[in-house]
Amino acid sequence: GAGLGRPISFPRAQDAAGGAAETAVSVFIGEPARLLVLGSSRSLKKPQGVAGGPGGLLAVADTGADQVKLFGSDGTFLAALGTRKRNKEPDLSKPRGVAVDAAGNLFVADTGHDRIVKLSSSGVLLAEAGDVRLKKGLKTFHAGGEPGRFRRPWGVAVDTAGLVYVADHGNRRVQVLGPGLAFL
Repeated sequence: GAGLGRPISFPRAQDAAGGAAETAVSVFIGEPARLLVLGSSRSLKKPQGVAGGPGGLLAVADTGADQVKLFGSDGTFLAALGTRKRNKEPDLSKPRGVAVDAAGNLFVADTGHDRIVKLSSSGVLLAEAGDVRLKKGLKTFHAGGEPGRFRRPWGVAVDTAGLVYVADHGNRRVQVLGPGLAFL
């Protein structure tokens, strides 16, 4: 578009079937829109979802890094949420979707663990939904088809009333949860 300067190229891979992947997320902000580039091939391994929040906060579900990465409105890296340590929250596995509510809380489709988590912007686990069990003091995660259970949730969105909508990919449905992640 006009006023964006010279084009920016990113590392890109394409398979024989025409599927492609990039290692950066491009976000268009404002009117007229401006290009904001988040991350690089070094900082984002496989970005799958992006959401905006209060104060210009931008959250990216980085599936390949098992993290949610936070950026400021100018693209400045703020934090990486996800420990990559089993049972130390936020223990994320292949997060694909992320949403941010008006208070800045993050809702993450934790695809590899078949659950949805609600995190504070500092990464504190506030709530979780799915079939999560404690066995000898350790959490175990199980896919399920019952209400409030998930099988590879891919997307998540939150509306202004705080309702959470989950694209429950493996069960081919959308589930609606309350702000505390109770099934509605």
